Amino acid sequence: MLRIKLLAMAGSRPALLERVAAVQADMTERLADEFRAAQDKGYVRSDFPPRTAALFVQSYTIGRVLLDVEPHRKKDETDWINLIDQVIELALLP
Repeated sequence: MLRIKLLAMAGSRPALLERVAAVQADMTERLADEFRAAQDKGYVRSDFPPRTAALFVQSYTIGRVLLDVEPHRKKDETDWINLIDQVIELALLP
């Protein structure tokens, strides 16, 4: 939630946007490095850019906030997890 709040606030504060963008870029690159290492070891598919995978992972975790803020059932949480598991299995795993 804090990350969402900071991203929203940065939209109207240029100095904050610059700082958030720098931290975000660093975080994406570090996660991409982890994907590269996993690709080198054959743990994940090597036919996609590691940076894209890093952005995807961050996107679905940010998207999870939508489920957290709306009224939902336990089944909705389970369905979310199952969908992410399927996407990862089909798209990322060799």
